[in-house]
Amino acid sequence: MANLKLNPSKCNLFRREVGNLGHIITAEGVRTDSENISALKDWSRPEGVHQLRSFLGLCTYYRKFVKRFSSIARPLHKLTEAKQKF
Repeated sequence: MANLKLNPSKCNLFRREVGNLGHIITAEGVRTDSENISALKDWSRPEGVHQLRSFLGLCTYYRKFVKRFSSIARPLHKLTEAKQKF
């Protein structure tokens, strides 16, 4: 067999909601963890391409929760192109 072992302290059994990787999973579906969204809202304005790419990376992680994300993020992505002035 697979020799599977469970660690009881790491098991979340019989819970109505479970947090995992910045998401809250319930019987109704998946939603974002409000603490992580607060961090996104409080993110300071990027002062360079590297900081902008970091911000876009985090935003992209939550793209499925933002309607028309690609249209909203397109102007920011254009700023990361080599010939664009930041």
